[in-house]
Amino acid sequence: MLRNRVLPLALLLPLAGVVATTTACPDGGEGEGEGEGEGEGEGEGEGEDPCTTLGEVASDRVLSPDECDVYLPPADVNVLGGATLRLSPGTEIRFADGRALRVRDGALSSLGSPDDQVILRSVDDNAGPGSWIGVIATGESTETSLTQTTVRDAGADAGGGGGCITIEDGANDVSIVDSDIFNCDLAGVRSDVPFTLMTGTAISDTTVGLAVRADVVGSLGEGVNSPFTFNNVVRNEITDAIVSQTASWPDHGLPWHVDADLRIEGADSPVLTLREGVDLRFTPDRTFHVGANGDGGLIVLGNETNPVRLSAIDQDAGAGEWVGLVFGSGTLSGSSLSGLLIEAGGADNGGGEGCLTVQDTGPDHVSLSGVVLDGCAQAGLSITDADAQLAGFADVSISNSTTGLALDANVVGSIAEAVTTTNVTNHRITAATVFESATWATQTLPWIVEANLEVAGEAGSPATLTMTGGEFRFNDSRGLRVGFSSQPAGLIATGTVFGSTDVASTAGGDWVGIVFLSGTVTSSLTGVTVKQAGQENLGSEAAITLFETGGAVTITNPVFANNDRGDIFVDCDSQPTITGAGGATILNEPNCGP
Repeated sequence: MLRNRVLPLALLLPLAGVVATTTACPDGGEGEGEGEGEGEGEGEGEGEDPCTTLGEVASDRVLSPDECDVYLPPADVNVLGGATLRLSPGTEIRFADGRALRVRDGALSSLGSPDDQVILRSVDDNAGPGSWIGVIATGESTETSLTQTTVRDAGADAGGGGGCITIEDGANDVSIVDSDIFNCDLAGVRSDVPFTLMTGTAISDTTVGLAVRADVVGSLGEGVNSPFTFNNVVRNEITDAIVSQTASWPDHGLPWHVDADLRIEGADSPVLTLREGVDLRFTPDRTFHVGANGDGGLIVLGNETNPVRLSAIDQDAGAGEWVGLVFGSGTLSGSSLSGLLIEAGGADNGGGEGCLTVQDTGPDHVSLSGVVLDGCAQAGLSITDADAQLAGFADVSISNSTTGLALDANVVGSIAEAVTTTNVTNHRITAATVFESATWATQTLPWIVEANLEVAGEAGSPATLTMTGGEFRFNDSRGLRVGFSSQPAGLIATGTVFGSTDVASTAGGDWVGIVFLSGTVTSSLTGVTVKQAGQENLGSEAAITLFETGGAVTITNPVFANNDRGDIFVDCDSQPTITGAGGATILNEPNCGP
């Protein structure tokens, strides 16, 4: 039960620098005298009033309402030298402006009760946030335990304070249980170390509830229910943002602001699990890295109704406000994203090339299910390495982004189904060699092919690319080549459209076309459309060129439009099967002999 005591004038005078009082002492007598009440760390001498001289605690000491109705320390209270300061139920300490309770190389045990909390507050009944510094557990403290304790009016930006309660790096055995923290400046609780126990605590009337290192968040409680109650609090903050130990972050009911690159990596191969409802918001140009400079993994466990959310602090920001989520070479196998929403990412910084970027992770390390990518610069999903095939891909949506997918050609086959798109213009193929057999799912948007698309296997292990439907638009001087002599490969395309990025062109020769070479294995083009091709490059002679392919190629019911130099060229060492190509311009190499 919170108490709001009004102090008699006699108890307030010492805080103005004079200890000349007539004060009710524990033994019922009266004592008079003068002395200076200023000076940090002032201890108590014989005959001094314990209610107004609390300062250095160099040996074990117990404070209680039986000794003093209210303690009024004239300076900082410092717990020193292995001493323990114990606060009994009902103890109240009021601090002057700029003062603090510092647990140095000692211990603090504040043990209130539900009906009689310990109270640590400002001497001013009308104090605003930051009137005094607060409780500070330094790096040498042995224990800081607050149970059924009220800490209020603190958080002054002075003397190392970072909120009503500040836990410095190196502090030991910190617990906050069933306590009330309110009317704070800077933060309710700021901590650089994990908590031994943190539960049942209310943080109120402060802009920032918790300001903690990333490695601390996992110590704040497990499961669906948060160990906190937040009232009139805007956000929590993550300060030093490296997750070096395996942890699980539940939803604590407030967004987390992240003002540094958040990294999951370390010698212990940490895995971070984000549970449903977790909301991380990043400052501009910041990145969420997984496995960038060491091994690390990420598991996201959101759902459609309560997703995990990664976005910008500015909720009205446009595309590219922050970098996005980036998986690097140290990404652990088994990383998975389910029920994830990423917004406003794609800033060209920190290795990011879209809201979600997969770099050189190796094959089958990352899977996606129920992922929404919205308002992305560069691309929604970018996979930049030829060996970074996804382990799973289902129910992915991309919206309000110019490019949906930006992929190395060798990983397109791991996109197992069509992406749902809204207000997206195209997909892009960046690096463009297919080394392994793959089937490309039909996408509703066209692919922009930015490099020569090559299908090239290995001796004894041909690579066959299978396409069903879809549209591929090639940049100037680009084309599709199949089957170098030492790299056997095949192409099976049904109902696919091949054309130029200049969709309105009628001149022809805007891109190279399709070239089959001597390493071609069984290939077929059925009902395909080839248009605007025939540019003289890559050895092409027409929109479709066959060199030394033997009888490996079958062309059925093709459609040609606006091609330069002819539709099909066949050399002397190719015997394709061509049907339903009436009206096509077919060129045969002359002088082939009998």
